[in-house]
Amino acid sequence: MLWLLGFSFALQACAGTVGQGGNCSTVHTRLNPITHALMSDCDAQTFCSPTLQQCVPRLCRRDSWPFGYPDGVTIPPLCATGNYCPDEEDACKPLIPVGSPCQMNRDDECAPGPNTATYASSQNFNGSICLRSTCFYANVTLGLPCIIDTTVYSGSGPNGERLTSNVTRDNCVKPGSYCDPSNTTCQMTKPTGASCSMDSECQSDDCGNNNVCDTAPGEPVMIPTWQYVLTTLAIVTADLCVVGILLMIHRRIRLHKWTEMQDYYREQTRYRQSIISLHGGAIPETAQSFEKF
Repeated sequence: MLWLLGFSFALQACAGTVGQGGNCSTVHTRLNPITHALMSDCDAQTFCSPTLQQCVPRLCRRDSWPFGYPDGVTIPPLCATGNYCPDEEDACKPLIPVGSPCQMNRDDECAPGPNTATYASSQNFNGSICLRSTCFYANVTLGLPCIIDTTVYSGSGPNGERLTSNVTRDNCVKPGSYCDPSNTTCQMTKPTGASCSMDSECQSDDCGNNNVCDTAPGEPVMIPTWQYVLTTLAIVTADLCVVGILLMIHRRIRLHKWTEMQDYYREQTRYRQSIISLHGGAIPETAQSFEKF
């Protein structure tokens, strides 16, 4: 999805080329059919005024770090709590009550409902959600009828091939449930390894290419106990083998040194005995020489 978001942001930032004061037409203000980002004649710092039909500076911003503003340029303010900045970024407006129209996938435009802390999640805005351009509460429980909204995003791959991504959203309680398209009722999400047809069916929010719920990208790997046991035994066995090999090498070295010392002492003993033998043979000859005199 990162390539899709980057592609969408790039198109949004380069939607138009007309600067402040230039002529524009609100007829050209529309959603991009591929990325569903808002497109207009105006550049990233302006919007097309419906009354003047001219590009005028934007009066609010949706993001803390908006696109299209160089360094040193004053950027529009963020909206206060209880208000939202629409896609046109023309002015801050009060949050929209449930049942009223909202812009595509703009959950932050919807007013929070009761029990916000209970139903709020990363897949809605304070317990409210924008589905089919209408604000709903994301509080439908298991077995009850739900609203499902599927958006198809398209783009190009590295080799020019066409890539599509289906994003399905619903107003079931998150996490733990999803809207089953076969009967439009909320059902429990499926564990890893279960069959699936869309990401929202899985607890990990990731339905793999083989239509089986896959583990989430950031989910830690759970190592079975038997792998810990085998790893420990392998480490202990390897340590014992190393110790045994070192002991064998040490014994061989000691045996070699002991053999060298034995050979040295034997050689010294033979040398001593040879000297004694020579000395013992020389004494009688000396005595005979004295007798002749």
